[in-house]
Order: sequence, then C-alpha cells, then structure tokens
Amino acid sequence: MSCETHQQEHRQDGRQDGKRQIFLAYADIASRCVNTSRRLGSRVHFKRRGTAPARFVARAALLPVFALASLVSLSAPAYAEAPAFSDAGPIASDTGYTLVQWSAPGAVTLDLAHRPDFSDARTLYSGANSAYFLSGLADGTYYLKLRDEAGTASATLELDVAHQSLTRALWLAGLGALVFLAIVATILRGARDE
Repeated sequence: MSCETHQQEHRQDGRQDGKRQIFLAYADIASRCVNTSRRLGSRVHFKRRGTAPARFVARAALLPVFALASLVSLSAPAYAEAPAFSDAGPIASDTGYTLVQWSAPGAVTLDLAHRPDFSDARTLYSGANSAYFLSGLADGTYYLKLRDEAGTASATLELDVAHQSLTRALWLAGLGALVFLAIVATILRGARDE
C-alpha cells in the first residue's frame, strides 16, 4: 500500500474523529512512509516524480505532520479538568484548623468567604500546591472555592467551625491537674516509705 493511499484513508478517518485524530493519523502516516522508504532501500519510486533519496521522502512525509501539529495546538481548546476539592462534603472542625486538599492540573487560587455567594471573598493562596493548612478560624461557617488560571471554578466547599466550650475545657484542665497531683502524691508517699 503506498503512502498516498495511507494518507487518503487517514484523512477520511480524521474528519470523522476531529482535529486531534487528524494529528495522530498524520503521525502514523509519517512513520509508515519512513518505514516503507527504509524497506525499499535508498531510492523510492514515485509515480510522477521518478526516484528520490529516502531521506528526502522521510522529510517530506514529516512536513505535513509538523504543520498540522502546529495548527491543532493553536486551534484546539485545552480540555483540562476543573480544580476539585478532595473532600466533597461539609468539613467540621472543633479546633479552628483544618487541612484542605484538592486536585488541579495547574496553578489555582483558593478563596475563602463568609457568605455562600462569595461577595466578601478573600484570596488565601495562589500557586501550584495541592493543599493548604487553615488555622486560627473563629466559630462560624466558611465557604471555600478554587479557581484555575482560566477562571474555571470548583464546587463550593463548606467549612463549619465550632470550638469546644470554655466550660468544658476548664473542667478537663481541672481533671488533668487533679490526676497530676494524685500521681505526684503517690510517688512522694512511695519514696518516703522506703
């Protein structure tokens, strides 16, 4: 099968599958033509042009591939996935800190807001990392959103912060102090008996 026949077949296939398929088809054509020219030796016979060196045939076969590749890369939109948080549901924190993780193909901007419409949003982070540690948050509900460089936004992530009550913290500290004093008294009494 000649290189021209391969080109005609792949042009028809490429029209059906889109521009990216055309690029792949031309790459396949170029590799087949180069392999054909290697099998036939240093000279390849063409119908109209007579004989030509194999290197010329290989270069001529690759020229449409590179031209088409540049057209496809300029005209085809990039189908990158939108940034998304690793944890989908509302996050609850009773300490005022949490680690927020996400997946994104490139750099993102992390926004934090108190309102779900993000009218009071502030940017916390901008860069290519895939996680951010939030700390020092007061009680309340926070909303987080990721945006990539193209402006594509992720789904909103809700973060509920409800610190433990001060009364409970004081009771636990008092109980800890009582256990500490009991241990110290036991150690001192044991040391005095010996």
